[in-house]
Amino acid sequence: RAGNPIQAIKPVFMMSPLSIAAYLSPGSIKFDLVVFDEASQVKPVDALGAVMRGGQVVVVGDSQQLPPTPFFETVGQVEEYSEDEAASDIESILGLFAAQNAPSRMLRWHYRSRHDSLIAVSNHEFYGDELVLFPSPDARREDTGLFYRHLPDTVYGRGTTGTNPLEADAVARAVMEHAKTRPDLSLGVAAFSMAQTREIQDRLEELRREDPSGEGFFAAHADEPFFVKNLETVQGDERDVVFISIGYGRAEDGRVDLNFGPLNREGGERRLNVLITRARLRCEVFTNMTEDDIDLERTQSQGVRSLRTFLAFAHRGILESSAGEAGAAMESGPAGRFQESVAGAVAGKGYLVAESPGWGTGAVDLAVSDPEQPGRYILGVEFDGPSYDRARSARDRDRLRPQVLEGLGWRLYRAWSPDWASNPQRELERVLAAINAPATPAQPATPGHQANEAIETIIRDVEPAPVAVTQVTEYQAARPEVRVEDVELAAASTLSLALWAAEVVEKESPVHVSEVARRILAEAGVKRPGKRVQDAINEAIDQLLESGRVSRRGDFLWRADMERAPVRDRSGLPAASRKLEMISDEELAEAACVVVGRSYGIARKQLPAAAAKLLGYSRTTQAMKARFDGVVGALLSDGRLEDDGGHLVLASSSGP
Repeated sequence: RAGNPIQAIKPVFMMSPLSIAAYLSPGSIKFDLVVFDEASQVKPVDALGAVMRGGQVVVVGDSQQLPPTPFFETVGQVEEYSEDEAASDIESILGLFAAQNAPSRMLRWHYRSRHDSLIAVSNHEFYGDELVLFPSPDARREDTGLFYRHLPDTVYGRGTTGTNPLEADAVARAVMEHAKTRPDLSLGVAAFSMAQTREIQDRLEELRREDPSGEGFFAAHADEPFFVKNLETVQGDERDVVFISIGYGRAEDGRVDLNFGPLNREGGERRLNVLITRARLRCEVFTNMTEDDIDLERTQSQGVRSLRTFLAFAHRGILESSAGEAGAAMESGPAGRFQESVAGAVAGKGYLVAESPGWGTGAVDLAVSDPEQPGRYILGVEFDGPSYDRARSARDRDRLRPQVLEGLGWRLYRAWSPDWASNPQRELERVLAAINAPATPAQPATPGHQANEAIETIIRDVEPAPVAVTQVTEYQAARPEVRVEDVELAAASTLSLALWAAEVVEKESPVHVSEVARRILAEAGVKRPGKRVQDAINEAIDQLLESGRVSRRGDFLWRADMERAPVRDRSGLPAASRKLEMISDEELAEAACVVVGRSYGIARKQLPAAAAKLLGYSRTTQAMKARFDGVVGALLSDGRLEDDGGHLVLASSSGP
């Protein structure tokens, strides 16, 4: 019931679609914009309620990640998908909008992975090599990146336990080692099956009981706590380091059965994509298989094929037809010759150079290796060549791209072809000076990614001046300067009476005509006016109306320049002036709008008492309720008020 004032205080709501359906009655609250995140997980039937509550909708999601399935409705009741729960058969709100040809845009720049090897397989297998990946200066993956942990002596219990106990033990011991040596980095463990997940949890609990020295780590990272999950429930999580336990693999008889649970089913490649993209800094894969154990002639599953690609890349760093390999070739034409010339000149000085390093899209044109650590780049050189021209904007090219690369630990140098053409020796000396320059306290790729990604201060736009709000004031009765001396009031000139009436209207507008006469009679000391006096005052009012200084609406006189009635507290007036008929409909309407505006919405039956209180009435009679009901009806018809789910609210186009 308090939705409108809550929305006025906190205009941004973050809720799940089901919470919206449960807590926001239809028609009660409206939003200018509704944003769906992880939209591939939201069924249309769950999302339409939120869509109908918004003026505009933005749907953000990844069609290559898990779609909505019954698993997420019954989590905790089931452990694995059944055969009839094919992921690709279930449509999401993301797919629905795509099917309706809604305007779309691909978010191509990838920021999460602090090493490009963590996303290279997904980019190649699922995104058509269209993501913009930023290479890491840690080329040999010494500290960050994707790591392969081959456990040939472990055995998968095919047809028995469905687990790999020795692999679970290796993962649990790696967790304990991480807790002691890298407690500042958050950690998550993901297994291919629930059975392997439980095996890891049980073994880890045993190790923690034996050695409680690492318990501080498990209580740390409140925002990203340690977890052990299976691949069905890990979507949406991200950690600095992720351990992946495949579990499936070589059995006791030496055979590898190509059954990897949910991965084999239709849409299984999406599950793999989710699993292998959870890490920011480091991902370690534990398995007793190699890529050679997966015979693609024996399976048609895209998920299994993608798993083989992933294992081959983790094991040998091989990614067939990768964007990085394609980009490693020199560009043809003048740009290629320029880059080749610079690479040759630097290599001639004894440095190892690499063109378009990593598996990305050529974000760095030339990388120079550290002579003492060949697996680490000490300088990245950018050219004004094809990658420079491909940038969509100068902001991307000259600010954002260098900012991301420097955040990964790169030192950058820009080489301009006109300068090299005019004086190549001088430019070579400048490059060498940049290579040999002392390293600044760089933002390392580990673990200071939080420091690297500086939080940008949000500055609120200057808000427009608020619309003037009608204020409730105390009613001020006029006291015109009536001078009748020895003559009767009826004998006063019409001009004098008109001037006295004008004083009353000026101060009390809008004022009932009987109140104007009452003010003049009170100041003249006349308690019982005769017909001649009343006729004289009426004639004076008619003359005042003809002059244009005063207008008349029904029984009320208004100043000619007044458009909206004030709201006035009449509690200090005498009883005769406090009668309800002495208040114009316009003033009642303003009082109603003030009440609605202050309450951000109010039930229609509650409005008369609240508005009457503003006007100085301690109780509400039936006549008052009937009068206000008519006024509210007129406000609804005129569009100043709206009925929003049984509550009166100010129309969006009208001021308070």
